[in-house]
Amino acid sequence: MIMKIILTDNELEINDVTELKEFSDKTFILEIKNCLYEIKGDGLSLSEVNNNKTNIKITGNIYSIEKKDNKDHKEKKSFIKKLFQ
Repeated sequence: MIMKIILTDNELEINDVTELKEFSDKTFILEIKNCLYEIKGDGLSLSEVNNNKTNIKITGNIYSIEKKDNKDHKEKKSFIKKLFQ
């Protein structure tokens, strides 16, 4: 299946999501086909997840969608984890 990302007005629809790593009202980090994607914006919320949990809809003011390196995400997580230990 081909990954598909559809952005209309203030709604983002994504298929083939493997895992939702993190989310807040400003940032979503999700894994699609072994790649991490970071979605940034304001007032972001998860508005819909389908039955097989691979298709999601995010609503809000979306400013950017960026493909991230898995290594970058792990280092960021480790740094934050170190602060709270």
